[in-house]
Parts: sequence; C-alpha cells; structure tokens
Amino acid sequence: MMALSVIIRTQNSAATIKKCLESIKRQSLFPQQIIVVDNNSSDDTIKIAKSIVPNITIILYPSNIVFNYSKAINIGIAKSMTKYLMILSSHVELIHTETISNMANILEQSLKVKAVSMNRSSSRENLGNQNFVLEQIDHSNFKGRAMYNYCSMLRKADWQERSFNEDIPRCEDQEWIYYWLAKEDNLAVFISKPHVYYSNPYYNAKKDIWDFIVMGRFVYPYYKSFSFIRENISMMKKYFLARDIKKLTFYTRLTFTLLREKVVPVNMSNLTSTYNKKLNK
Repeated sequence: MMALSVIIRTQNSAATIKKCLESIKRQSLFPQQIIVVDNNSSDDTIKIAKSIVPNITIILYPSNIVFNYSKAINIGIAKSMTKYLMILSSHVELIHTETISNMANILEQSLKVKAVSMNRSSSRENLGNQNFVLEQIDHSNFKGRAMYNYCSMLRKADWQERSFNEDIPRCEDQEWIYYWLAKEDNLAVFISKPHVYYSNPYYNAKKDIWDFIVMGRFVYPYYKSFSFIRENISMMKKYFLARDIKKLTFYTRLTFTLLREKVVPVNMSNLTSTYNKKLNK
C-alpha cells in the first residue's frame, strides 16, 4: 500500500471539516496520516475533526506569528512520515472514491511529474461519475493551471528539496510548481474533469483578484503583461454581451485593480531576467 499523508489547513472550519474528513474515509486508498494545521480556531473545528478521525494529528499554528499559507503547509508536511503528500482544503469533499488512488498512481508512474491536482466544482451534479481526464502541463503551456492546493498531491522528497515559499502571501502552489516546471523537462498533471466538490463559506472575489496580482508579481510574467490585460478586456466584452453581471463585474474589477496596483510592467524582458536570476540562486 502506498504511504500517504493528507495535510489540511483549518480556521473556524466547523461547517465543512466533517464532510471533508468523511470523504477521505470513503477513499479506496486511505492515508496513513491525516494532519490538521489549525490557525487557532474559536469554533468546534478540532473537536469535530477528532470525533471523525480519532487518531488525527492536530498542530496549532503559532499564535505569535501572522498566518501564512505556505508556512502552515510546511509545518504540516514537516510532521509527515510518508512518501506522498496530499494537500486538501477543509471545504473540499472528495466525491469519487478513487481520487486519492488515481492521483498517487500518476506520481508513481513518473518522477518527472512533480504535482497532480484535481479540478473542482461548486455543484455536485455528475461529480464522481466521470472519467479521470488528464491534462499534462509543462513550462511551455503553463498559465497557472497546474497545481491547486485545495486538492493536490506531491512527493515529500521534492518538498524536502524545495519547500513552499513563505515569502509570498498566497499562490504558494503556483509558485512551487512553476519552480519545478522551469527546470529541465518536469511536468504537472491536472485532472480536468472535476471529482471534487468545493464550497468555501469564506470565498470572496477580492481574494481571487489578489491571487492574480501575486501571480504577476512573484510567479509568472504573463500575469504581469499587457496581453493579460487585453485578455481581461475581451472577457469584459464577452460577459457584457451575455449580460452576465457577476462575471462582468469580476473582470472589470480585476482589470482596473491590476492597473491601479501598477502590476503591468514597463519592460517584460527585465522582469523575465530578474525571475530567472531568482530561480538560479
């Protein structure tokens, strides 16, 4: 049996942690360890987690340190004792019983694959009834669609060589996989047909917008380019014609926030050169 640990970050996750853990228990490949890194929840998150998985490992995030997504994952992984690591959000449910097994098998087949991620859906319709459709991503076709830490899997050996970057505020998953894709002929695999139900009670569009800003500043130059701005403007036109006010508002806010925050560069070659120097340090 494959040795695997699941790492879950929580903060006041009482509304979702029960279904998340129950979905893990239904998997054909059950993890050797389930590790929760909790950011000092004031609700019943920990109590519920222990009632579902009595031998669960609970780690309290240091109360004297500002919460950091990367640090929380790194703390959890450091306590793991297995070859494979699955990072899961507390507001995710694994609908298909073979999700963990299929993701682990992909990593088993090739050392070039550095991460496997699962697509998500906010609707339960058809989840678990579809085939696992794989999309290979390398450095040439990376546009952020490579690794998502609401449901991703990697090897501990790769993490030991390069842990998640605690110097960035978010998008630690994209920054980590881009590091690997920029080296040699490494790959990521994205399972594009969703088998994961995603229901985040704390979701807000502002967070998504700032994810794009962080991507542009710290991860991938495309998100800091005029091409990306033009792409957003075309999306604004598309949703204006479709009278989809919600998506129109999102892309309008995204475009103007990128411009206001001066994310668009004056010289793309300078940015690329700077990032390459960072990679080679």
